Amino acid sequence: MDENDGIEFYSDFLLKKAEENKLTQDERGRLVTDFVIAGFDSSAVITSYAFLMLAMFPEYQEALYQEQVDILGENLDESLKWEHLSQMTYLSRVIKEVMRLYCPLAILRQLSKNVKLDEEYTLPKGSTAYLMFYSLHRDPKYWSHPQEFYPDHFLPEEVAKRPKGTYLPFSWGPRSCPGAQLATITMKTLISVAIRKYKFETDMKYENLEHKYSLFLESNQGYIVQIKERT
Repeated sequence: MDENDGIEFYSDFLLKKAEENKLTQDERGRLVTDFVIAGFDSSAVITSYAFLMLAMFPEYQEALYQEQVDILGENLDESLKWEHLSQMTYLSRVIKEVMRLYCPLAILRQLSKNVKLDEEYTLPKGSTAYLMFYSLHRDPKYWSHPQEFYPDHFLPEEVAKRPKGTYLPFSWGPRSCPGAQLATITMKTLISVAIRKYKFETDMKYENLEHKYSLFLESNQGYIVQIKERT
C-alpha cells in the first residue's frame, strides 16, 4: 500500500474529479464554494433550528429523549453506532420537519429541453426555471399542518399519501445534493448526543419568529436556547 493511501477529504475528491473533467479554475472554485456552503452552513442552520424547535416544543423534545433512552439506555457513555442511528425514526421525523420548514428557499435550473406544464403552458429549452421549495413545502394540498412544526408529517402513513416530488430538501434527480446522506448522519449524531445529555429551553415563541431571506430562511432573532444538564 502506498504511504499516501487512506481516507481523503470530500473536497479533495471533488478537486480530483474537476481535474479529470478539465474544469477551469473558476469552475473549480465554484465547486468548492458550493461544497462548503452545502456541507457546513446548511447543516449548521438546520441543526440550530432543530434545537430551537425542540426547546419551543418540550413535548417533542421529551418524545425524542425517550426514543434515545429506548435505543441506547441511560448510559451517557454508550457509543453511538450506525445501527442505533437507523433505529431513530422519531429523530428522523424531527429533522425532516425542520428541513421542510427551513431548507433552501429555491433553486434554479436551465432547461435542457422543452417542459410542458399543462395544455396551455410550455417552458422552452434554454430558459431558467425556479423551483420554490418554500411554497412546495407549505402547500396545504400536501401538508396537514403546513405552517406548523409537526414531525408527524413524516409518519409512514402520511408520507404514503403525498405524491413524489412534494418534499425536496436536497433537490431531486441527478443534480441533487451529493452530501445529503453525510449531512443527515451528521445532524442525527449531533442531536442524539446532545439531547441525551442536555435539556433545551427557550423564551422564544414559534408564532413570533421573524425571518430573513438568504439562501435559507434564517431567524432574525437568532437561535437562543438555554442548555441544562440532565440529572
